[in-house]
Amino acid sequence: MRYSFDSFVLNTRARTLHHHNEILLCDERIVLLLGLLIEAYPDHCQQADLLKQIWPNTVVSNWSIARLISDSRKFFLFAGLHPPLIETLRGRGYRLSHEIGASLVKLEDENLDSVNLVDRDSSAIKENWIEPSSTVLVLPEAEPSTSTKNSRHYKKTTVTRILLSLFGAVLTIFSLVFALDLRWPNEPSKLVINEPHDVKARILWVDDHPENNEIERKELLAKKFGVYLTKTTQDAMTLLSLYRYDAIITDMGREDDPLAGLKFIKMVRQQSLSTPIFLYTIMPSQALQTTVLNEGGHGVATTSESLYQLLDNLAY
Repeated sequence: MRYSFDSFVLNTRARTLHHHNEILLCDERIVLLLGLLIEAYPDHCQQADLLKQIWPNTVVSNWSIARLISDSRKFFLFAGLHPPLIETLRGRGYRLSHEIGASLVKLEDENLDSVNLVDRDSSAIKENWIEPSSTVLVLPEAEPSTSTKNSRHYKKTTVTRILLSLFGAVLTIFSLVFALDLRWPNEPSKLVINEPHDVKARILWVDDHPENNEIERKELLAKKFGVYLTKTTQDAMTLLSLYRYDAIITDMGREDDPLAGLKFIKMVRQQSLSTPIFLYTIMPSQALQTTVLNEGGHGVATTSESLYQLLDNLAY
């Protein structure tokens, strides 16, 4: 099937992605992931189902799908897609964003037009077909001369060389762009401040995808919590050196580091700061709970309700 959204066209059967009628080169798993989310929309896809569909007969960790989601977001953002692509539903899975879903258009399969065209041409041929006479003169096919063979070989060789040169140039340009993207300094993350008038407590929330926590943030604001959002560990440490917060919330994986949350907790404690720290993640385990407590954290929350309960239990 083919689907159109924004200026992109996704072909789930051919597993291709076009942007402004030009094909985009990307990881095939990104195309497969997007196809699964589109076909499930407006429902969500569970994490276990995505792992089974994208990595069949392969044992991979839950971090694989989280990394693929992150790579997909970055790929489409770099390609010029400004609305958010994928929503994270904590404890449930992932869903195509409503902005993309609203612009989603199911296109007719191009193959259908091709088949109809062939059928029409075949009918026309049959209508104009003249039965040959019983006597048919068949002339032997002339053997091409040596010069003709050499000319054809030269043309094929020249075309092949040109195509290989163009392909090499494209790969070189793509590699340079990718290298510059890795080396170019990222834009500094902006601190987002949301604080009610009669604030009860101030919370520093560290997460490289704050859009995933929008519902929780609104609920905390309703509970009279001031929420300060930042995306990087470095910015969070700077803010902690300048201001006082009543609690800290951090995600687990951040900036391509699956252990960023634990390292952040350790860094805070090394600065002799006693601010309560809570880890908010979708993959709980008893071992993780124990590790967080040993590093100086105050608890692990896997749902919004458990997070609210941990914060409400603090004495401000």
